[in-house]
Amino acid sequence: MSDNNTNGPFQEAQFQVTDTNPVWVYCRQTGHCQKGMVFAINPGDKLAAFQAAAMGNTTTNSSSTASPAASSTAATTTASSTPPSSTSQDHKVIVGGTTLTFQPSNVTAQPGDTITFEFHQKNHTVTQSNFANPCQMLSSSSTSGQVGFDSGLYVSSFRYFSGLGVLPPEQPLCRGHGLRGECKRV
Repeated sequence: MSDNNTNGPFQEAQFQVTDTNPVWVYCRQTGHCQKGMVFAINPGDKLAAFQAAAMGNTTTNSSSTASPAASSTAATTTASSTPPSSTSQDHKVIVGGTTLTFQPSNVTAQPGDTITFEFHQKNHTVTQSNFANPCQMLSSSSTSGQVGFDSGLYVSSFRYFSGLGVLPPEQPLCRGHGLRGECKRV
């Protein structure tokens, strides 16, 4: 797929919703999160504060960090009692395109639903973080050993990566860790 492809086919990654707790996501590509490229599943009224924190608005970040931490603990204890929906739904989210955004920027989903991330122009990831640290992988900021979801880097066109050669766009470049030499080739 070329950088100007707007008709597809597009690469996809899927996330299975297991409970109704918020899931915070960002694009790990250099600078994208800091420009507000974030997404959330079941954010309630916290998405604007999450995006502001990603963009470095410390006023919103500091006043909002205590509440989600406290509510996530309470939500965790009730999540196991939420049965999967009898009619699961697939929510399509466009990653990138002509702007550095997830479209839509959030969804409300039930256990059993699937979020399908469709990667459009440019290079992007779908990486889980937490509310307090919007631009850090969940595995780097978790105090309880959570790993989180990470799509790996999806590239939009043939590119040369030092040590890896030319990779086709349908092959994710890396999974798990950083973007620069810390990745494992898939």
